[in-house]
Amino acid sequence: MDIIFQSGDFYNQSNFLSSVVMPFFGILIPASIAVYLFNKGIKEERKLDNEKREKDIKTQRLLDQERRKKDLEQQNLINENKLLSFGNHLQILLKNCIDTVVKQTKAYKNFAEQLEADDLGDFYSQQFTHENLNRLLKLDTERIVEFFIYKDINQVEFMNMIHQIDYLNIIFQKIPEDLNIGNGKEVNDLRNRSFVLREEILSTIAETIGEAKLNNENYLDSPFIAFLNQLLANYFKDNDGLPSIKRDYDVLIMPITNEFVKEKYLGNKVSEKLLKMVREGRNIVFTIKTLNKIISSEILEACNNINESSNKLSEVKQLIISKS
Repeated sequence: MDIIFQSGDFYNQSNFLSSVVMPFFGILIPASIAVYLFNKGIKEERKLDNEKREKDIKTQRLLDQERRKKDLEQQNLINENKLLSFGNHLQILLKNCIDTVVKQTKAYKNFAEQLEADDLGDFYSQQFTHENLNRLLKLDTERIVEFFIYKDINQVEFMNMIHQIDYLNIIFQKIPEDLNIGNGKEVNDLRNRSFVLREEILSTIAETIGEAKLNNENYLDSPFIAFLNQLLANYFKDNDGLPSIKRDYDVLIMPITNEFVKEKYLGNKVSEKLLKMVREGRNIVFTIKTLNKIISSEILEACNNINESSNKLSEVKQLIISKS
């Protein structure tokens, strides 16, 4: 047993350990265990928190994915409905456009056939408005392509449809322009000139007869005056008053031409004046006939092309219907 001297006293070492050190260790060990258990508890709690947090994150991700999936499905459904609505609109426009094209073609054909049968006749073609064709032209081509892809329609059909629509737009502008500005306008101008010329011829004949009547009561004894008088009577006989180039040509121009080319009228100032006027009249008639033949021929050819184009559009329309 060790004896320790401290401050004048002697202490037994074993007593010191048992009275001081051992109680300290008795406190330290349980405290360490408690700290260990506390830290372990915190770690376990943190682990559970982390696991819960990860689970919540995964759950939220799944919820977000599901929400996005539903949103996407909803948006796809909306887009699909919009595309189907666009397709129905396209189909209706095609139908209405084709209906108007058929009517317009029939009107043009009737006009051309009338002109072909009577190339001096005064005919007019009914002109339809092509609003549905204009609406087709304004459609978004990318939208049409999208619809064709959705309906699994070959893109060749898309190009075919666009080509036909463009052609119809061009031809339905060209024909009215030709009738109102081109050859048709020239015919109308010549027709109006022929009516003025007719009045000049009639006035010249009437003035010549009037002068002869004033100078000689037996004025009809003159073969020249008698011819003019009979010509005037024939012209106004059964005349309905409506302007007609064909009647002017048959009753005025040709009789004067045939009569005044005779040698006995050579040097006659009135006959020469009338011959000059009827010569212009014959040229007008010839030009009108030529232009009208060109107009009727071109329109009939255009009608064939329009019918072909309309048929191709109808095929596209039927293809859209079959895919519905």
